[in-house]
Amino acid sequence: MAKISIHVPLHYENGIYKLRELVQKNEDCLELSLSEYDVLEYDTPTFNSEVRMYSVKEDALSDTMEVIYDEKGLLKKITYVCDGQRTLVYINMSDSVVVSEEITNYILTNAEVMAKQLLEKNGKVYRLFFDYFYDGEAVDYSAMIGFEADLQAIVDEYDGDHEVLDNSGNYPQENCVRADIDYLGVMLMCMDPKVVNQAFNDICEKMTDSIEKLVVDKLDKAEGFEIISGEYD
Repeated sequence: MAKISIHVPLHYENGIYKLRELVQKNEDCLELSLSEYDVLEYDTPTFNSEVRMYSVKEDALSDTMEVIYDEKGLLKKITYVCDGQRTLVYINMSDSVVVSEEITNYILTNAEVMAKQLLEKNGKVYRLFFDYFYDGEAVDYSAMIGFEADLQAIVDEYDGDHEVLDNSGNYPQENCVRADIDYLGVMLMCMDPKVVNQAFNDICEKMTDSIEKLVVDKLDKAEGFEIISGEYD
């Protein structure tokens, strides 16, 4: 049973509005349902696919929600503030041009941030990992540095097995940096389900390429340095 139900008009005057500023009209709306377990759900207007978000607090949603309408008066985006960061709730991904622009902007923004975070870490770099995952709801994309200084401890933990050095999960997790997966998850769920898997793969490939170009030449690489990229289970 829904704890609260929020109706957001699909058409309105161009601009950015707080939820309380929207005047409800007798028109088509996007209905957001927040359960007593803090699960936010809705069906996308264009594709009728379900979007589900977890740990959404009623007060934060009601008090900080912003609704954006484009120059044509179409609902473009909904965001709210979660843990001090503005988070995506809905984005209109019905137009192929918009989809391309959003993906490009996401890749550029996240690649720059992640590259900067990676380059702030110091030491001889033995491995640069890129790991990603998507199952239709849960999503992940991360990059990790494996430092030469950690190699012996890892090999000793696994009884001398050097193959474990090619698994990012065996290195200290403080050397892992992550993309804005909350934004990415909502963006993917709002896409045409027929293209979303290919879109995710394209995003991962292009983001990995962008980060490599930004960091590899600047890393203090150890002997035997390698880049390992792949999807995990």
